[in-house]
Amino acid sequence: MNICKIVDGDYPWDIRVEKICDSLVGGGHEVFLVCRNVKRSPVYEYYEGIHIFRLPYLPHSMGRLNYYATFPAFFSPLWMARVNEVVRAHSIDCIMVRDLPLALTGIAIGKLHRIPVVVDMAECYPEMLKTWWEFGENRFTDNFVRSPRMARAVEKITVGKADYIIAVVEEGDKEIKSLADDYIEIATGLPEVLSPIPYVVPLQLFAYYMAVERKCDPDMPRNLAKSVTVK
Repeated sequence: MNICKIVDGDYPWDIRVEKICDSLVGGGHEVFLVCRNVKRSPVYEYYEGIHIFRLPYLPHSMGRLNYYATFPAFFSPLWMARVNEVVRAHSIDCIMVRDLPLALTGIAIGKLHRIPVVVDMAECYPEMLKTWWEFGENRFTDNFVRSPRMARAVEKITVGKADYIIAVVEEGDKEIKSLADDYIEIATGLPEVLSPIPYVVPLQLFAYYMAVERKCDPDMPRNLAKSVTVK
């Protein structure tokens, strides 16, 4: 299967993206990664089994204009054109989008080519941007590109286009439950410093049972040789 992975930042290097791509390559798939290009790297690179297609960049003489031109916005014609080019040229079978900023871009291209789209929403962008506004140094342009209200609207549209949603939610979170087709409920009331722990446990169990279902040995994971040595 040819899979197009859309990443809203430069690559390499991102550990989560790397692990997902390594697993896909290890499973026999061809991975075509479309990413940002703030660093003005080559627009194409074959890196550790991954075909990397970066956005075209503006010359150094144009300074930070390249940063704004490649900003990961779902309405960016530059992103739309690059993703569409890769999907069309390489007969992509499935699109995978990392997080919310480019979710609608992936969905639009997927609909155009009639292929499935998987959106990996690992961050709660509206809440993250809300915290950004409370504690960060905000610029005028942030009213348009880092608006919590806009992020919530994009999230609502994205979720509304999903065929199936699996979520991990706290007890009593009726909003997320109403959006999800299936959910794993965890207890509330833990100190904030410990709050990530109950979220990790059900996801680890989910990964375990998925591995067993696919007849993969959970005790011998692939693609962890860089950090783990198994004897």
